[in-house]
Amino acid sequence: MKFLADENISIRIVLYLQKMGIDINSSIKEKIGLSDETILAKSYREERILITSDKDFGDLIFNKNLPCYGIILLRLKNQSMHNKLQIIEKIITTIENKDIAGNIIIVTEEFIRVRLLPKQKLQN
Repeated sequence: MKFLADENISIRIVLYLQKMGIDINSSIKEKIGLSDETILAKSYREERILITSDKDFGDLIFNKNLPCYGIILLRLKNQSMHNKLQIIEKIITTIENKDIAGNIIIVTEEFIRVRLLPKQKLQN
């Protein structure tokens, strides 16, 4: 599984996950302030699951019909780096690629909800 972390995911989290052997890049490494559209297109083109706390991606995917490979949307009350790291690590080490690719995974401290992305978004 490959991942792309949005700007709202600390580079320290990304570096920690890389040390664990997880294939994850950060949009911050490329350029700070990239548009959501650019980040979404990059994750789709590279077949990377996007990890973000930005719910604007839902609008881009479902209302503006932009393609998406898969997304993990963190809707956390506790936005601390430690809490994000624990939850991201748990998700990506327990959920299989087939359960993330083609879906939007909405994560809170209380639940994980899986929503299927529209089929036309998955075509290359």
